Amino acid sequence: MKRRTLLTGIGALASGSGAVATTAAITETADASSNINAIVDENLEVKAGAAFNDDGTVRSSYEDQYVSYPSNDSFFQSGSDPLDDISRDDAPVATVSPRDTTVNDELEITVALSIENNTDTFLFEDILRVENNGGDDKNVAIRYDRDNEAYDPNGQYGEDVIVGGSFSDELSQHDVQHVYRFQSFDPANGTDLRLSPDPRRGEDTPTESKIVEPGDSFQINLKIDLTELTVNTVLGSATLNPKENIRGAIDTTASFGDSITTIDLLDAITVENNTYS
Repeated sequence: MKRRTLLTGIGALASGSGAVATTAAITETADASSNINAIVDENLEVKAGAAFNDDGTVRSSYEDQYVSYPSNDSFFQSGSDPLDDISRDDAPVATVSPRDTTVNDELEITVALSIENNTDTFLFEDILRVENNGGDDKNVAIRYDRDNEAYDPNGQYGEDVIVGGSFSDELSQHDVQHVYRFQSFDPANGTDLRLSPDPRRGEDTPTESKIVEPGDSFQINLKIDLTELTVNTVLGSATLNPKENIRGAIDTTASFGDSITTIDLLDAITVENNTYS
């Protein structure tokens, strides 16, 4: 059955974008989520990508990845069970607000996925489109800005993230950078450019940038990655385990059973004109 048919009445799909949901039959569950908005440099415009029609409905070839953006205002609001209106078997799933009414800082993305299933990586294709409306080339990249005071207490990182926390045993900015990877295909060398931060670099700055000529646009994919990541340090090796760090951030004292607790991971991204490589 196509997801568009199955997921009817999705007024409470998830409370925000990039959502990560943990679920188990008789233990705690969590929806790690937030509304990802876009802060965008002058002369750049970010909107829903080619996966969507202008009104937020999903094009037929993308129905295994997305659901249509609902008209009801509660879609991006927290509830007692943000995933109540979809089956957890439907995750991973995402949506983006319509490009005929929302661009740049009005844009909202929602993603839901389970960390208890077998899908540790997933690619949301053509989720965003970036246009260059200026008169010269732009080098487009995506920053997760911890110093953005509009999204305190952690800047653009979610309030449940320990910014500056441990690589290996805390839910930190490293997890967010690893789980949410915005990328775009580079036909020049046949590889994907990683436009967003890489946790191995220890910074919030983008990894690479993509040149966009005046009047042109390009598509951005969002790769979700819940796999472990091991890096070498001066003290040896360290392993990032985002699923375990998300589990560790769940408050299990409140209740048991098949309920959902919201964990906020990422509130916004900054789409900027700068050169990175």
